[in-house]
Formats: sequence, C-alpha cells, structure tokens
Amino acid sequence: MKTFRFKSRYFVFLFFIFLIIINIAGIYHLRDTKDNRETGYVVDVDYNSLKDALPQNGIAYVLFYYDDSAFSEKMESNLQKLAQQEMENVHFFKLNLNKYLGQLDKHDYSFAKDPLPYVHIYSNSEKVKQIAGVVSESNLQMIHQKVLRSHNISK
Repeated sequence: MKTFRFKSRYFVFLFFIFLIIINIAGIYHLRDTKDNRETGYVVDVDYNSLKDALPQNGIAYVLFYYDDSAFSEKMESNLQKLAQQEMENVHFFKLNLNKYLGQLDKHDYSFAKDPLPYVHIYSNSEKVKQIAGVVSESNLQMIHQKVLRSHNISK
C-alpha cells in the first residue's frame, strides 16, 4: 500500500498561496467602504484649534490619520457610520498627522510615529480612551456604549 507523504516544498507553496489570498481579501475589504467617507460627519481640524474644538460637555472622537493610508480610510469610514447614528452631544474630528507631525507635543502624541490610525475619545475635554488601528463598526459601537455608561451620559 502506498502512503502519502507531504513534501515540505508543497507546504511552502501552499503557505504562499494562502498569504496571497489573505492579502487580496484584506485589500478588497479595506476598499469596500471608501465612499462612506464623503458624507462629512467627521470634521477636519488643525492642530492649533483642536483643543478649542473639543466640547466642554459631551463626547468627542478625534481620528489621527495619515494621507493615503488604507487603514486610516477604513477607520474614518467606520467613524462616519458611528457619527450617522450618534449625533447628540457627540462630536467627530480628524487631524492629518502628515501636516502637523513636526508641531506635535512628543509626550502627548508619541503614538504619531506609528503608521496606524489612532482615535482618542474625549469626555468633557479630557482624554478617556485611545484606540489604535482599525476597529470594526460593531466594536466601535460597543466602545462608544461603554464610554457613555462609564461617564453617565444617557443616549
């Protein structure tokens, strides 16, 4: 009886095919919701006016992003969807890190060296949470509900 023996070169070949398929699926998924960013719920602010733009009462989301980053575009799209649902006492801003990288305070913005998008969540002008990378819409909604509960803000 003949036994099947899996050769290592077949394993390596299948591994590379798997990586290519995963990469293509990831790129397709990131490009899937690009058009949602055009609705304009997330307001672009500059570094100098960011502190003044944060509301004294309520919650604010600030997306720190890089130009031409698929991850930043996806995160902005997810924030746009959250902003469509949460308009009362919740503000959404974005700040382009490419423009203000030299001006950022190194202590407060040490995350800016990473190419990932970051979202800072502020409650009553104080930072309460930081999110790194791309967070799905459902997880973003859960984070938002948790922030509302922990700061006694009713929806």
